[in-house]
Amino acid sequence: VPGLRPEERRVLWPSLATGFGLFLIGILFAYFVVTPNALRFLYNYDLALEGTTEYRFTDYASFVVSFTLIFGLCFELPVIVYALNKLGILSYDLMKNTRSYAIIIIVIIAALLTPTTDLVNLSLLAIPMIFLYEMSIWIAYFHDKGVKKREAAEEAAESAAREARPQRAAM
Repeated sequence: VPGLRPEERRVLWPSLATGFGLFLIGILFAYFVVTPNALRFLYNYDLALEGTTEYRFTDYASFVVSFTLIFGLCFELPVIVYALNKLGILSYDLMKNTRSYAIIIIVIIAALLTPTTDLVNLSLLAIPMIFLYEMSIWIAYFHDKGVKKREAAEEAAESAAREARPQRAAM
């Protein structure tokens, strides 16, 4: 914090709070919604194969921790997209025009990240990520709109200053 400029400090704390909040929402969603469904699926799958289920705390804890961390990190998507938009790497127009590709990529990433093979758990990760991507598009829209407004105001101020210069020289 000591090395940051004042405008960077004003952005830092809201960004950290938003990132932490989204991470926490992802963890809570995974723990209370997704993990019970995943465990139910794995139990029923094991019963269908007529297997015997041996539950170990270390396996359960590892499964739950990895599941919640995956969801927590995936819920950081709006923060990442906003940072890329702020850096000029992503724009609203680019995100809007490549929405269908992004949805396919999100579904593929969700399929790779979910440790179970069922469609329910894949959907429980993919659908929130798609919603968060749509939210990111709107965030980029409002950010780009604000940037354009500031640029237009600066342009108007510069043109007014240029017009005022020749009048002073004539006096």
